[in-house]
Amino acid sequence: MKIAQICPRYSPDIGGVETHVKEISERLVKAGHDVEVITTDPTGKLRKQEIINGVRVIRFRSFAPGNAYYFAPQIYTYLKKHDYDIVHAHSYHAFPAFFASLSRHGTKFVFTPHYHRHGHTAFRDLLHKPYRLFGKIIFSRADSVICVSEYEKKLIESDFKVAAKTVKIPNGINLKEFEDLRKPEKKLKQERRKRTDSSLCRPPGRI
Repeated sequence: MKIAQICPRYSPDIGGVETHVKEISERLVKAGHDVEVITTDPTGKLRKQEIINGVRVIRFRSFAPGNAYYFAPQIYTYLKKHDYDIVHAHSYHAFPAFFASLSRHGTKFVFTPHYHRHGHTAFRDLLHKPYRLFGKIIFSRADSVICVSEYEKKLIESDFKVAAKTVKIPNGINLKEFEDLRKPEKKLKQERRKRTDSSLCRPPGRI
């Protein structure tokens, strides 16, 4: 299948959504799918197009004051000109998902909101009230809404009344990142013996 992933930022930028999209995109490529990430770069310093671990990345310049909103209407224009089997948008809290929802034309539209209801500052929290109108459009156009936790699922169902569309799929864990933390059992036993021996051989002045 040809799959478009829409997100505010992507690798080499670092963050929760960035990591989430990168992990699932690269796994989809390994499974044989054609994956394209359409994202933004407010700095204009990153490549406009490149391939990262088999994933084609398209970046558009965005307006992102305070590293927020990522306003890039070019995403809408680009998606209208290209065909995909699935368009998967990420992050309720930025505009790329909204532009992705407007561009759908017979394509299955999946939305992972990464929703936490409030903004990161008092001002952004205030803006959430008018932005709710845009958010409702995204949810209304989505065929499926993926929540990464039961807590997020309950928030979304309460705020947007889309219980029929929601499904919970928790974030996975990349076990390879923890391989260096695993010590051979023999080495662990040796370390335990050393600690036990040292505790039994304390000088008389310490007893």
